[in-house]
Amino acid sequence: MSLIRSSIGVVLSVVAITITLLAPESQAQGTCAIFKTYITGDSFGASDANSIQTTIGQSNAIVSCIDDDSVDAATMQSTTDPYPADTISLSTTLQGELRRLRYVIKKLTGWTQWYAHSEAFVFPNAARFSSAGPHGIAGATSATASLNIGATQFTASGTLGATVRIVQATTGGTGNAALWVVAGNTYLGGTAANANMTVGLTLNQGAADNEILALKSSDVAHGMTDLTETDTVSHFTKTAVVNGGIDMVGYSAATSAIRFVGRGTTDNTGKTTGGIGYIDLIAQKRSLTTVGAPGVDANLVTIGSSTTTRFIFDAEGSAHADVEWVAFQDHDDVTLLRNVERELRRGARIPGAPPSADRRELTALGLVGADGPNGERGLMNMTRLQMLQAGAVRQAHDVIDLLLDDLMSRRPLTPQEKARIPAGIRARKGIAP
Repeated sequence: MSLIRSSIGVVLSVVAITITLLAPESQAQGTCAIFKTYITGDSFGASDANSIQTTIGQSNAIVSCIDDDSVDAATMQSTTDPYPADTISLSTTLQGELRRLRYVIKKLTGWTQWYAHSEAFVFPNAARFSSAGPHGIAGATSATASLNIGATQFTASGTLGATVRIVQATTGGTGNAALWVVAGNTYLGGTAANANMTVGLTLNQGAADNEILALKSSDVAHGMTDLTETDTVSHFTKTAVVNGGIDMVGYSAATSAIRFVGRGTTDNTGKTTGGIGYIDLIAQKRSLTTVGAPGVDANLVTIGSSTTTRFIFDAEGSAHADVEWVAFQDHDDVTLLRNVERELRRGARIPGAPPSADRRELTALGLVGADGPNGERGLMNMTRLQMLQAGAVRQAHDVIDLLLDDLMSRRPLTPQEKARIPAGIRARKGIAP
């Protein structure tokens, strides 16, 4: 009997040792239950062995039964670099896997500890997110870049001090940055510097000749798709392929496509060569490496209808216009001038009030525009006004010419009368000095 008891004791000891070796650490510190607590004299059979294996291999082999790796703060903060010096570090335990993941989280976020999620993201030096190539999170290097996104890292990233770089090609160099944000400046299209910009935006389209900047609106459909996309409301393009210049083009599904609006605070009422306004158009000509005033007779501003120039304003302040000439030869031009003066002095007509007969005539002749439906005052056609003034002078001249002929048929002109007649008229009339 004692031999049997001794044999059972040996078996139980072996089982106990086996349980200790097979069970996870939770059997010592975890909260999951053990199969059975044995006391002296208990029997141990096949069902007990099977139940122990089930408890160890199934019931307790779940995440909640596996012991932690955070017995204290120092242990919880422990991390392991999975890629030291660009060499893979293989884990041999679950603890090692967890500590490698902690390292990556801490490195990616820049948090003081991998679990300090209340802190802001602070990307570490030389952090690179890439779509291809071995470019994970690198350790601190001489590069000052905070974030690189793209097909590859830059070969010249050591002293560039970028905040964000997005690469558009797989070769190195700053010229391959699709987006470059550095020191408060933003560059697009391969430019990484602009000596004339402290803070701002630089667009570089390289040798492309189409739109460098386009503004869109999804609720616009103007239909001019031979020129641009139908939802583009404005774009900027080069005026000439090699010489440069800028075309600012507006598109509208109605009428108004571009409006220049100047909003200031102080009026300038000076009517001198130094006067300024809320909108200034300024023309300058290159002078070596700077600019100066345009030359004699240079065109400063032109206004055209499609490809035909209709108005020119030149350097001497002269205005030139390509206009049709209208002669009011069947009218009393001086009387029309008086009617123009009288109608304009009246100001805007009361909405709904019928225009006078004189006003209707002036509108029919194109001298004064019709008033708007809400009392908007019709505008004066200054070109036709000049034509009317020229016609009035001509009509007056014709009448005076007839009177002069009648006078000379009645009696000779006195020397004083001849002196008051312009030389050109004396020559045309054959009047001797």
